[in-house]
This record gives sequence, structure tokens and C-alpha cells, in this order.
Amino acid sequence: MEAILRERMAEGRTSAVPEIMVSRGKKRMSSSVIEAALDRGDPLIREVVNEAQRHLAVLVANLVNAVDPEAIVFGGGLVERLGARFVDPIAREARKGFLQQADADRVRIVPGVLGDHAGTLGAAVFAERRLRGR
Repeated sequence: MEAILRERMAEGRTSAVPEIMVSRGKKRMSSSVIEAALDRGDPLIREVVNEAQRHLAVLVANLVNAVDPEAIVFGGGLVERLGARFVDPIAREARKGFLQQADADRVRIVPGVLGDHAGTLGAAVFAERRLRGR
């Protein structure tokens, strides 16, 4: 998202992101910078975030159509910071692309809650299940 934002700024568009980054002593566009820009109503960051959400919605719809999971869990710094504010629009848009519309709400599309511990806990659950033969 940072590369896209910088590209559009190079084309002459404006954003509060550089100002926010400087005021926070950031060299990169972090999740806190994105949140601050969204909270300020920055139209360019909103556009970039919306675009990312649309791409993720296509990915989710394709995964659901191909694999039929019970849940899709999003993680990462931006998801941890924005939570449902970031994931809910993805879920709404993704559901439009589900081939099986009758039970589209069956698939949970949610922000993760395990943060930095997700990988470790997932590995532990996987190992426990393998040891028990499940």
C-alpha cells in the first residue's frame, strides 16, 4: 500500500501520510500512520485501503470457492490495529463472489486475535493433533 500511495503522490495527489510519518518519527508507513490518516479523512489513503480490501475480497472469494473453509482469519499489523474496520468490508465484498450464495454467511471472515503468538500456537495445535492421530 505504501508503494501505491507514493506512486499516486508522485503523480501529484496529496495525502496527510508523509506529515503523519514525520510527526511520529516514522520512516515507513506503519499501521498507526494509516489509522491516523484514515481518522483524518485522508481521501488518498482511503482509496488505497479500499483498493487493497477489494483485492483481498477477490482472494477470499476464490479461496472459499476452491477450498470451502469454515473460516478465513486475517492477521498482521494493520488488521490488529483496525480489526473489523478493515476486515468487515472485505467480508461483505467477498461474499458477493461466493458460488454458493445460499450459505454465504456460514464462512466466518474475521480478524485474528492471537497477534504475534498465532504461528507458535498454530504449530502447537498441529503437533498435538498429529501426536493424537487426528
